[in-house]
Amino acid sequence: VSLQNTGGDVDAIIESQSIGLCLMLASAEDPDSMKGPTWAAAVMNEPGIMSREAYDVTISRLRDPQAKIRQLALAGTPEGYNWLHDVFAIKRPAGYRIIHTKTSDNPTCPEDYIRRLHATFDARLIAEKFYGHFVNVHGSSTYYCWDRSIHMCDMRPDPDRPWIIALDFNVDPYVGLLLQQEGEDTLVHEEVVLEGARTPDMAAALMARIAPQDPALTLLYADASGAARRTQGESDHAQLRAAGFENIQAPEANPSVRDRVAAVNGRLLNANHCTRLFVAPRCTMLIRDLEQVVWKGADLDKRNPKLTHASDALGYYISRVFPVRRRGSGFSVG
Repeated sequence: VSLQNTGGDVDAIIESQSIGLCLMLASAEDPDSMKGPTWAAAVMNEPGIMSREAYDVTISRLRDPQAKIRQLALAGTPEGYNWLHDVFAIKRPAGYRIIHTKTSDNPTCPEDYIRRLHATFDARLIAEKFYGHFVNVHGSSTYYCWDRSIHMCDMRPDPDRPWIIALDFNVDPYVGLLLQQEGEDTLVHEEVVLEGARTPDMAAALMARIAPQDPALTLLYADASGAARRTQGESDHAQLRAAGFENIQAPEANPSVRDRVAAVNGRLLNANHCTRLFVAPRCTMLIRDLEQVVWKGADLDKRNPKLTHASDALGYYISRVFPVRRRGSGFSVG
């Protein structure tokens, strides 16, 4: 076995001629430095603290034509919601999988180390550092009742059950959710996400999704701002009606953000420990919202322009049908 220091594309090379093995050691601090070599397989250690560019460069190097299986393995702590979560938990292409292991599964960890972790970390950090789960550790989670192991499940729409549409009137992205109500359970089957679109574009996309169902049978829930006439023409509500969506449900004024969020959390898990809201895995933007949206003071943190729109749309429907405050009274029904 020989060890070579190199100033080239990798930091060091370990070779064993007897077994025909060549290991290249590289630092991910400068992803450009890893460009060049051809690899059969790679291992990224602690990818949660690496950049997405380091991952992209690494996977682009797996191109050795003599390798029977070109494979990339990543081992480490999730480190919150980052590119690792986006690739492996949200998108997860075919052939990708996650293996969660506990720190205590490592036989070399002393027992007092395990006890010290539990005495030092809060429940969220234990979930991340000890159990290897993706959790929101960088802010006050808005939809804190969300649990993907409970609420995310494969479902088939019922063709005999009317569609319910929930809309957020935003241009980029413009988000629509397609739901069905099955008894007490709210089932979110699909999402429509359009970039730089207008209401007629969304109406056409929704019409294609609900076909062959008559749009007149569809209940459409949206926020109050859609009733306002636009400077360039008709209101959003008027444009939706012109497209065939006649049954639009919208309040005269939107509920407070706190009440809307509380209504969604109440459907995720109420005080009687009942879950009444389920989301299909393909609704990736909504799932990202439910996991990553946080509070910023008394309002939602909207610094990421791609977040909050899908969950806002969901909240307009749920707060209208399952409000935490009955209209006309101060009675809380959370």
